[in-house]
Amino acid sequence: MTLLSLPACTADVNYTVTQKATVPPERWATFVLAITGVFWQLPVNLRPCNPVNGLRMERSSELFPDPEMFLFSGMNGGDFTYQSVLITRSRSDSTDGKLDVIAPHGQPVDLFTRLALVLLYNHGEGCFEITSSAGAASWSLPVRWLCRHDATLKLSSPASFRDDNVFKGTADELMLTMMSGAERVVTTQEWLLINEFEYRLYGLRCSL
Repeated sequence: MTLLSLPACTADVNYTVTQKATVPPERWATFVLAITGVFWQLPVNLRPCNPVNGLRMERSSELFPDPEMFLFSGMNGGDFTYQSVLITRSRSDSTDGKLDVIAPHGQPVDLFTRLALVLLYNHGEGCFEITSSAGAASWSLPVRWLCRHDATLKLSSPASFRDDNVFKGTADELMLTMMSGAERVVTTQEWLLINEFEYRLYGLRCSL
């Protein structure tokens, strides 16, 4: 597997996930199926890490050490980051249900985190409140990535965003292609390009 050679991130994106209610079993099951599909559709070197050993996950089952527990971690500038993300189906009455997720901007784990949060928001409808320190721009790319892989999806996002100026064949579409397919190996140059243009393209669309 080819590792991405990246500089340590200079900025983090903070996501706040507040679990308001326990996710019904049937909705949790659809989330498990959806995030499993995402795992296998991502290039290998964009997949998350196992928080126990710090190694890139090779099987989607590693995301669920328990059937009702979703757990992953990631890399920061090529080094294992020990912060893990843990979401459970059941909301504990002993806590406020609030989870602060700090994802290193510019690292693959940030993309996977956003994909997972969009799916949680939709499959656990009404069970989670999710915000991002980067605002609406955080959700444009993951929503379009998910819809690109399943045209039947009708997804909502934690914050509304503008995508009315996105056309097939643009640089924006090229980014989605570079981040798709288990057979792909994303090069360092490609990943740096994706990170440089994502928010710039979103800002350009909003200005038109």
